Amino acid sequence: MLLNTREMSLLLLCLAALLSGCVTNQIETPLDSDDDGVPDSEDVCPGYDDELDADGDGVPDGCDECEGSDDNEDEDNDGQPDGCQDDEDQ
Repeated sequence: MLLNTREMSLLLLCLAALLSGCVTNQIETPLDSDDDGVPDSEDVCPGYDDELDADGDGVPDGCDECEGSDDNEDEDNDGQPDGCQDDEDQ
């Protein structure tokens, strides 16, 4: 069975329409619920912007225990960052 030019064109058009939903160039982007540019699977501080760290202690502001001081410093090893304690408690 030979198809004429019109029938071949119609067949190719139908085939292209069927396949158009099958082939995409979309790249699946990971979920980022707080829109901070960090995927949820790698989020340090869920619900807050991981890039904001005003005191430079490596802990995002949204999860900062002691705003304005280094959360990693605990000279007396009591589990509470030094910046959150009175001078007498350190």
